[in-house]
Order: sequence, then C-alpha cells, then structure tokens
Amino acid sequence: MNTAPLRILSSVLAAAVVLSAAPPDENPLLGFGSAGAEAQRALEGKLDALVRKENLRDTMKRLSARPHHLGSAYDKDNADFIAAQFKSWGYETAIEEFQVLFPTPKTRLLELLSPEPFKAALAEPALAEDATSGQTHEQLPVYNAYSIDGDVSGAGTSRATSTRRAPGAARGAPSAAPSWTCRCIPATR
Repeated sequence: MNTAPLRILSSVLAAAVVLSAAPPDENPLLGFGSAGAEAQRALEGKLDALVRKENLRDTMKRLSARPHHLGSAYDKDNADFIAAQFKSWGYETAIEEFQVLFPTPKTRLLELLSPEPFKAALAEPALAEDATSGQTHEQLPVYNAYSIDGDVSGAGTSRATSTRRAPGAARGAPSAAPSWTCRCIPATR
C-alpha cells in the first residue's frame, strides 16, 4: 500500500492546525514587525484622539473666510497662520516666497454682436447661504484662464436637436441658425 499521499495529507492538516492556533494579525502594517506595529498603532491612536472635528471645521472656515488666491493679502495671512500653528506644535517652520507666472485679466468682455446685441455681466450674484460670495472687492474677477485673447465669429447650424425648423422642412432636417459673432477677451490685453 502506498502511504505517501496519506503522509502528505496528514502533514498539510498538521500545518493547518498549527497555523490556525496562532491568532493572525487582522490588519498587518507593511514595514513593521508585530512589536513595531503595536507601537505604531498606539502612536496613531494618540494622534487620532487629538483630532476634533470642531477644530477642523473652525480651521477650514478661518482659511476660507476671505478670497485667498495666489499673491493676495489673505493668502499671505493664511501662510502666516499655518506657519504659526506648526511653530506652536514644535516644528521648525519657515515661509519661502516664489515668483511665479499667474495670468489675470486686465480686460474682460463677452458679448454677442448679432443677431441681437448682448453683453454678459460676467459677475455672479451673492448668495445668502454663502457668507463669502459677496466679497467681490477681494475676489479675482470671473474669467476663463485657459483661453487666448481674440474674437470668434462665424455661422452655425443645428441638427435634429433643434426645435426650430424651416417651414415645410422634414423633422430632423437641418435648420438654419442665425449668424453669430462672439467677442471674448479673457486675458491680458
């Protein structure tokens, strides 16, 4: 009688019993042994106990209380605030300044010249629910940052999605659209 398969099966069963007797680490931490993982989890638990959602909410409100685009006064104020926080926590902190290109418009104009003249206001209304939406004196103006200067003009047509059709035209037939001209000056000029 060949007992090799029986010996292999009993070895596999014995290994399974031995491995199942030791409780597995349910959430192993890569790069840590079991003692190191335990110490790391204890440290993370101390940090997690310090985090308060009220602190997070208050800090986010403070950082976003005023417009703070690149180079603005409140951007600098936020940098100073964050640096002071890190210093209070014992970190060595320094603020570095970098000169970067940041295009902002000098002239903004969006108008439809024909068939009926229309000039877009390029302003958003303040919202009662948003205390910061009315702070237009510090905000960057509304503009399209990813366009070149220039004028666009041409004639357009629309297809089956149009609700206008030429008299007597079949459903889905192209309908004539008015000629249009649009002037958009989004960047520096």
